[in-house]
Amino acid sequence: MRDRDPIVPPFHVIGLDPGGTTGWGRVLFRPSRPTRMSELHLSDFILTTGELRGEFHHDTLYRMMEERWNDYPDLRPEFVTEPFQFRQYAEAKRSDVELISREYIGVMRLFCQHHARDLPHAPTLYDRFNAGQAKDYVPNLKLEKIGWLVTPQHPNRHRNDALRQIVKYLVVEKRIRHPITSAWKDDEAA
Repeated sequence: MRDRDPIVPPFHVIGLDPGGTTGWGRVLFRPSRPTRMSELHLSDFILTTGELRGEFHHDTLYRMMEERWNDYPDLRPEFVTEPFQFRQYAEAKRSDVELISREYIGVMRLFCQHHARDLPHAPTLYDRFNAGQAKDYVPNLKLEKIGWLVTPQHPNRHRNDALRQIVKYLVVEKRIRHPITSAWKDDEAA
């Protein structure tokens, strides 16, 4: 039987939204003492976001992952991104297809392979949720309810998409529901 109020271990999650502009987000939880899920507050999580721009930012992406990897040697990050999905729109010509997202996901995989020697803390790249699944599960309203929506929304959409990947990963895979889903419910009950 699962503990209904488990102690939440420290975590460091980096979300990446690869593309012409690669958005990234980081959620860090480094408690000073063992903390049960019921004791968590959104303010316990340290949130940072950013973007990588430029026609080609393969090297910049790799170096950013390297920097985040080395920020806390005692708490290596878990990397979360969307899987590449080829979406062809009716009006697009095959010659107009942009595959840069696939290249950046390849850079992420390369980083993880290069650092696999860092066992037992080898990096992982979790890519189970596509962009649509993450956005359906964590729309802007839910990011806003937990105080993580980066505004203005349009120019920060890539940062917000990276945060959606993190939130879905935390809630669904790591099972850290409170205080995230509680904030969604509390606001609905008010």
